[in-house]
Amino acid sequence: MFVVQGDPPHAREAEYHQWYDTVHGPDALNNGSFQEVCRYRAVGLGQAKARFLALWRGDYANEAAAWGYIRPHAEKIRNAGGLNDIASVTFALMMFSADGEGGCPATKGMPILTTVQNDWRHAQRAMSAEAWWDASGLNRFAEELGSRFYTSDPAGKGAGYHLALFEQPDPIGDVIARWKDVGTPGSSPTPPYQLMFNQSENDAKDGSNEPAVANAWTMHWQLISSLP
Repeated sequence: MFVVQGDPPHAREAEYHQWYDTVHGPDALNNGSFQEVCRYRAVGLGQAKARFLALWRGDYANEAAAWGYIRPHAEKIRNAGGLNDIASVTFALMMFSADGEGGCPATKGMPILTTVQNDWRHAQRAMSAEAWWDASGLNRFAEELGSRFYTSDPAGKGAGYHLALFEQPDPIGDVIARWKDVGTPGSSPTPPYQLMFNQSENDAKDGSNEPAVANAWTMHWQLISSLP
């Protein structure tokens, strides 16, 4: 799962969605880099690192294999003019299934996605995916709703970025109430991010306004579109 956070200028939001659904999404699916993409808008409480979330499903054995295929194909798209500043990527991460359930969440009749993350600023000092899942109390939600669980550390060596996904057909108010006691509201702050082709790097930010470290961050998202 390639997890991409995007935050385009408000004045260009319509352009962003059109580009994703009619240019970027079809390009990346047609060249075989990914098999599916689901896109969401932040609707939950708390701070959102970015207003939009894209989940790209790929079929790769490991990260080296993923980038070995994706990079040259992305370069071709860029050279053809298919990648530009409207992508507005604030953070992106390749993750792998931690529970054997690959793929994007099922989207039919499930408009609200809840994400639960560990603190991605401190992923290199994180507990293992299994230990974090247990510490966050996610079993009861998985039993009720079903789940998908991803990590940057599929070997389970300990440190890593962890992400649990839960879908619900309920109104957003009911979803927020269900999750009110789990983690800190919002999506996790992230470390500085280098864009794929090194066009630019996000400016270093003053850390004085960064929120406190949390064991888990809980955010809710509304489905915008999915391809194919």
